[in-house]
Amino acid sequence: MIVSTLVSSVALAGPSILLAEAALSFPRLTDSHGSAAKRSATDQNSWWRNQSQVGRRHAVVETALRDMGKLHHIPSSKEWVKSIVHSASQGLVDIPMNEKNENHFRWAPSASVATYPHRSLSDVKPGMIIQMSWFYPDGRLFPHTAIVVRAEGSGLVWADCGWQNRGRVAEHRVLDSYFKKAVGERYTVYEVV
Repeated sequence: MIVSTLVSSVALAGPSILLAEAALSFPRLTDSHGSAAKRSATDQNSWWRNQSQVGRRHAVVETALRDMGKLHHIPSSKEWVKSIVHSASQGLVDIPMNEKNENHFRWAPSASVATYPHRSLSDVKPGMIIQMSWFYPDGRLFPHTAIVVRAEGSGLVWADCGWQNRGRVAEHRVLDSYFKKAVGERYTVYEVV
């Protein structure tokens, strides 16, 4: 069953960024009471494995959007994304830890995720995950993880927790030019499989 989810215009903290309205359709993941549908372990595994890649990505976006505005006391954006993917897959997928590298933008190998080959950010699809190292002008590199919600103009809108919002889940519009300046090539795009 398909339901429509409407993402309303949202004014973000910090520099005001007004996000355009977008109507998105996602597979329904909950029953009529808003609770995750109960399935046997076999049915649950079959449900996820039988989803198309687009269906899996939509499940990740829908789960992230339901978390908008909530305050979380978690140690990192990666932990929030990990919880979203785990919930979207109804407990079947756990994203891996970061590899030990100086930039923290690659994950350890896993059968649950695949690196998404792309030529530019405009190739990235909603529901994909970006693991990056954000470079601040003072020289610090900040590892960050976000879920792509949609492409918008010459950039992306992503959902995250713990970036410019002190633990509150929010959407951020990031222009391609700003991303290139702050991140450069220090990022990897992943898709949940």
